Amino acid sequence: MPHDRLARRTAIRPGAELLDTEGLVAEPRLLEADDGHHWDALFLQAPGREQARTLAIVVHGSVGNYLGGAPRRIAIELARAGVSALTINTRLANFGVIYGGGLLRSAVGDIDAAVDDARKLGAERIALVGYGQGAILVALHQAEHPAPEVVALVHVAHPGHPGEAQRERWDRLGASPSWDAIAAEAEGRARDGVDDEIFVVERGCGPTSTPEDAEVWTWRTWREARAPAAAHLDGPALARRAGVPQLLIQPSTPLAKRVGEEILAAVAGEPGASARMEIVKDSDAAFADSTPEVARIAADFIREVEDPGAGRVPLRQPSASTHVLTLTASDGEEHDALLIEDPVATDERAARTGRRTAIVHLHGNQGNFSVGSLRYLPRPLASLGVPVMTLETRLANASQIFGGALFEDALLDIGAAIDALGRRGFDGVVLSGYSLGANLAARAVAEHWSLPVRGAVLIGTAQSLPASSQRRMDRLGTDPSYAALVERCRAAIADGREEVLVVRRLYGPTLEPHLSGVYTTSTWWHSRGPEAVDAVADRHLAAARCPILLVQGTADTVVDPADATAIAEAVRTSGGDAQIAWIDGADHLMGAHHTELVDAVCAWVAEHA
Repeated sequence: MPHDRLARRTAIRPGAELLDTEGLVAEPRLLEADDGHHWDALFLQAPGREQARTLAIVVHGSVGNYLGGAPRRIAIELARAGVSALTINTRLANFGVIYGGGLLRSAVGDIDAAVDDARKLGAERIALVGYGQGAILVALHQAEHPAPEVVALVHVAHPGHPGEAQRERWDRLGASPSWDAIAAEAEGRARDGVDDEIFVVERGCGPTSTPEDAEVWTWRTWREARAPAAAHLDGPALARRAGVPQLLIQPSTPLAKRVGEEILAAVAGEPGASARMEIVKDSDAAFADSTPEVARIAADFIREVEDPGAGRVPLRQPSASTHVLTLTASDGEEHDALLIEDPVATDERAARTGRRTAIVHLHGNQGNFSVGSLRYLPRPLASLGVPVMTLETRLANASQIFGGALFEDALLDIGAAIDALGRRGFDGVVLSGYSLGANLAARAVAEHWSLPVRGAVLIGTAQSLPASSQRRMDRLGTDPSYAALVERCRAAIADGREEVLVVRRLYGPTLEPHLSGVYTTSTWWHSRGPEAVDAVADRHLAAARCPILLVQGTADTVVDPADATAIAEAVRTSGGDAQIAWIDGADHLMGAHHTELVDAVCAWVAEHA
């Protein structure tokens, strides 16, 4: 598979056993931290078998997420082993450290939210399972916010001190800037109160100067998660304070063994604390081919620490059927999908209409299958008898930043989703998308697929993504400008070079990291450059022969609301059927207007699907 190192970082993984949730009870959850932030989670349980009395909360690593790579496989395989699992996102997930929101100490509150949700699920005992940087986070939570339900910690690929581990890697790879230079700059900025901003380190994760081997941080997020003097990053010291049994599951590398031995030595003799280490033979930190063994070791340990008198975790009975699936595109790339279906409603609608239609819903820029409209649309639609497959594409998560997100190539991911629905007995699809995903859905509508396209639902759609980007960048005075970025990307592509781009003031008038955008030369060029004709919605929708619903907020500042009118006119001029559902007062994120959006989409789908 191409982009092997990128695959490990962005959940575009090589195949591994037990990736899907078929046969498990799977229930999407929404966590709310005390500061009002919301994060996704997935509860997993194996029905029809004895359950462990302790629920495992699984926490992702750096630039990871709750359903990517090792955390996803560990959670699924724990559930198959009889240990119910709640795999969660935190504010460090995906690109939290890249755009400034991923402050490690603040993420302790996200573990609090997960513990609260575990209580709602009926758990009386909890094991915190941290992968990579997640091992530091769960230990920090136990040291500073211990919950009485937490009876054990499981550390998978514990880094020891993340800053020291990064220093060793950067020195070995010849990172630029060097670790010492970054540490000095971060300390000086903190001391002098300099505003935060994004920076890029070449060769931070691998030996080449390509984006997939780069690291991207802000100064504040780096200092929170990697600063050498930070006591909250000292793995052995945190383990010493845990006060509960701990298990380290380490890969068979010399550094991992040394880290484990240091932690065991730190815990030895501490009252109420114990620790042991298991080395997984012939494995690296990704555990790509050995996650079943990791889960078995973890499950055995969790059962060892159980109190025989503790209550069981009740089996959940969600109203809709939820499956996490791994889809393989024709070029071999693998991506996740979440299928939400109400089987009774699906059968009733098929009997009434003679159709078994499903929706393929596509995320927006750097999104994934459980954010924004993708989170709150599926269940109401499933209750109508129209299941929803929310699909992660190669544009998801951090792929745009590290080089795997080429717009046109994502059509292969849509094809894999439609084929999978056909194998499940559906006979037609509606293509739906939000923002960038809406432009991708518009590109796909007129293609020939294995199932007929019965409609399109497009939310916040730019008439032309390149033109929309240029208008916004010119209005906000981005650095670099649209014109300068065009020349930079054109020259890099002509020379066969790929580099990381940071575009400041992309979504607002200040230099704050969350208003910036990060791309590679190719990912920007193929979706926003002047020759990115695949991202020109009306050009493709004019050839569509299915009804189209455009959902547009009147207060959208990312996409000009007038674009919806222009697209509808282009479709109608070509003889097509296009309707606009205006959401009064809604911005691009739809904010507090979820109910109006869901009502508009459900009414249209009920009539056209």
